[in-house]
Amino acid sequence: MVKCRYIRKNGSVWKSWKQKRGISFTARSLWEEILFPAAHFTAMLSFVTGEHDGDMGVCSAEDKEERMLKKVITISREFGSGGRELGMKLAQRLEIPFYDKELISLSAEESGLSEEAFLHYEEHIPVLQQSLEEQLYSPFSYIYEVSMSDQIFLAQSRVIRKLAEQGPCIIVGRCADRVLEDSVNLFVYAKMDHRIQRMNSLGTGVDPELMENRIREVDKKRKDYYQYYTGNEWGKAQNYHLCLESGLAGIEGCLNAVLAYLHCFH
Repeated sequence: MVKCRYIRKNGSVWKSWKQKRGISFTARSLWEEILFPAAHFTAMLSFVTGEHDGDMGVCSAEDKEERMLKKVITISREFGSGGRELGMKLAQRLEIPFYDKELISLSAEESGLSEEAFLHYEEHIPVLQQSLEEQLYSPFSYIYEVSMSDQIFLAQSRVIRKLAEQGPCIIVGRCADRVLEDSVNLFVYAKMDHRIQRMNSLGTGVDPELMENRIREVDKKRKDYYQYYTGNEWGKAQNYHLCLESGLAGIEGCLNAVLAYLHCFH
């Protein structure tokens, strides 16, 4: 049975860990300021493998997994970073449902709106047809109408909450990380050249320069949409539990990192 244990930097377990490796306490400043990050990373890996022999707060891997699987996982992603593929692989590994484009048909059925409307207005913010001054002075102003973009967002939010009530699952995009209050929120990103290479590897046949323009266009749309409906900054690390750079580690590397993080989640 794999066991996870917790470590305090200044606790007895931390000191024991350093003593076993012959590290002098007189070099405290050098250790903590220069070497601590790498050593701390090594110690964190030992939590997952169960190799650490400390005596702080023991819990079984089965208990961790049971708590982990009660969470909905949301994935926000830059266009071309592989966030959808990561979500599909993660759902397969955890044996839980996966929702991305599937939310369109579910939301259309729930709201009575057509799927074509969802495809057209999804991730679009409302555009005013009148000036603010005209709306203030007209009793028939469009300001009293709910825009199609708002209807789409509200319908998808209702479906997302219903899915979360049914049990753990993985939801991609749609501001799900802010619609839900107790989810594990991931953000996947990559450098532009990696994203261009990834998109062109799918056989799009698009010129790299045109592909870059397309990527920037989609990213801007997602950023504006997220900002409009949540009031938060899309892609800002503080808004997520875990951010993953898929360009260096690849999707498999990101998958392993997420699983390691989830197993230590408490």
